[in-house]
Amino acid sequence: MSKRSPQSTEPTPVSLINLDPLAAARSIDAVVSEKNDEKDWLEERVQIQFYNLEEPGTEAFFCYGRCECPDKLTLQHGEVKELTRGQIRYIESRQTPIYEYKGDGTGKMKKKLMGYKPRFQCRQVNSRPVNVSRNMDASAH
Repeated sequence: MSKRSPQSTEPTPVSLINLDPLAAARSIDAVVSEKNDEKDWLEERVQIQFYNLEEPGTEAFFCYGRCECPDKLTLQHGEVKELTRGQIRYIESRQTPIYEYKGDGTGKMKKKLMGYKPRFQCRQVNSRPVNVSRNMDASAH
C-alpha cells in the first residue's frame, strides 16, 4: 500500500495548469498578495455617519466577529463613529428580502424574490482613512 501525500482541498485555477512552474509560483504569489491587500483594506479604520433606514431615529445593536468573543457595536441614527471597513461591510450587508406573491392559477401562491431592501447605511465622513497603527512610536512625529 503506497502512502499518498495530502492534497490541497482548494481547486487549482485552470490558468495555472498550463504554466511553467516559475510562472505558476509568481501567479500564486500575486493572488496571496492580493488577498493580503484586501485584508489590510478591510482592517483600515474610517469615520462614518450611521443611518438606520429601517427605523430612523433609533439605535441599532450589532455583534461582529467570532462567536466566542464578538465585537459589540451600538450605533445611534446619525452618529459619527470610527469603524473598520470590515465592520462597515458587515453592517451594510444586513438587508431584508423583498418578495412578490402571485397566484399560479391552481389556487396556490408562488413566492418570487424581487430584490433586497437595505436596512442600514454608513457614509464616510472624511475622505482620508484614519491611521490604524497602534504601535506608532512618538519619535516619528
